[in-house]
Amino acid sequence: MIYLTLATFNSLFFIGLTLIHLNWLFGGSLGNYALIPTDGNNRMLYKPNGLRVAILCVSFLCFTLINLARAGVFGEGLIETFAVYGTRGIGILLLLRAIGDFNYVGLSKRFYNSRFSNSDTKVFSPVCLLFAFFHFVLF
Repeated sequence: MIYLTLATFNSLFFIGLTLIHLNWLFGGSLGNYALIPTDGNNRMLYKPNGLRVAILCVSFLCFTLINLARAGVFGEGLIETFAVYGTRGIGILLLLRAIGDFNYVGLSKRFYNSRFSNSDTKVFSPVCLLFAFFHFVLF
């Protein structure tokens, strides 16, 4: 039961991330200054381009499918075995995201004076840690 609950919760999280990135892919500006790393002058460190955003959308959809497979939605066998290791991989990625790049992103960042860094400290990094934990529980 815990696998089903956590995997469903994780899947909903990744569907939400997919929707945000689809908004950007089709020209939307939903939360750009709070969601994209910025420097001290609130200049975006990079502009999301179509290819990067599309890759993230596909990745988040794959993460959703891996979590659903871990919950047993697709049956047992090879897919479930793949999902077990996939959830561990997702957990590692989320943990690395929470740790950060030692400059602008994550718990290790050195720059704290932008809208993104405030959001990252209060929301994004803790959420990444939480979902990393959820994925390690699923393993």
